[in-house]
Amino acid sequence: MKTRSKLFLLFLSLMGMASVGCAQSFADFVARVGAAPDSARTALIDRFMQAIPQFPFRETASTVHLIYRGPASTVAVPGDANGWNPRRAAMQRLANTDLWHRSETFMPVGVCGDIMRIVGRRIIAGR
Repeated sequence: MKTRSKLFLLFLSLMGMASVGCAQSFADFVARVGAAPDSARTALIDRFMQAIPQFPFRETASTVHLIYRGPASTVAVPGDANGWNPRRAAMQRLANTDLWHRSETFMPVGVCGDIMRIVGRRIIAGR
């Protein structure tokens, strides 16, 4: 399966993932790896990858971290949330590592309430 297909499937599974409890936030993890000497970064990432049972890593009800680990010059996760535009869906590489990440905030499932969409010129209620 191509990497693009794997990332697409990973992206589609976002809403089905259970929240994962974690002692530190993902931002704290990124800061910790960024502050570590290059020689220690791989071990920190290995421990993180082993501690997270499923990916994407869902930190809160609405915050999800998309993670890819491997060699690449660029990585993107285009989808409905970003208009299928790879430029708006680029992942960031954690300096001097092979870990790429992108954080997304989504509306939690079941919170759609009174959202309204405009389709053509008609307004359709979200319920």
